[in-house]
Amino acid sequence: MQYLPQLMALPSTKLKQIVSQALKSGRRSRATEEKVNKVVNAVCALPSIDVSWSVEDDEDNVVRGGSDGAVRTKSSTTVARLNESGEYEINVRLQIKNRSSYKKNVHCPKFPKSKTHGFVD
Repeated sequence: MQYLPQLMALPSTKLKQIVSQALKSGRRSRATEEKVNKVVNAVCALPSIDVSWSVEDDEDNVVRGGSDGAVRTKSSTTVARLNESGEYEINVRLQIKNRSSYKKNVHCPKFPKSKTHGFVD
């Protein structure tokens, strides 16, 4: 596991197993069922966000990309270099993929009141 999205994509049984092993390997921590469930619930409550972007220049050359890592172009030439005299349109789109499963409140255990996320539904 290198990234949080990889952890979020795991089935809950595998996630519980990994969290339990991680808690057992700590010096002073004990992997109780309650602790494991708290961590798993916190991970499952995180929003999964899909990012896509595009850059268009004055000559309608477009370069697009996204969280899948692919870069796609609209025309045969691409936006090779940005220069200060050119005009560019940059679009970034953030879309929540797991809208039904994440919680509306953010996880902030040290803050006394519940806080909501900053995304517009």
